[in-house]
Amino acid sequence: MLAGILQELQYAWSVPTLHYPVICESYFLFYLMTQYLSPMLVLGFTTERYIAVCHPFHKERLCRTSRARLVVVAMAVCCTLLAAIQVS
Repeated sequence: MLAGILQELQYAWSVPTLHYPVICESYFLFYLMTQYLSPMLVLGFTTERYIAVCHPFHKERLCRTSRARLVVVAMAVCCTLLAAIQVS
């Protein structure tokens, strides 16, 4: 929501919200990272549901809370690194 407001102010209303060096890079890093993370999280949740429904005996071994946290953190780091490549 805040990212959309800042971009609307910048491009539609010509208010200089993103003209500062650190703010510009960090804004687009955050913006791209959230754009990449959204489908990745959907993929992760869909994979977890697939394992739970189609392979119920493997669910106890593969679908644990600690593993889910680790996968979400790994996805966030991966998406941040992909976004950082495009920002620089």
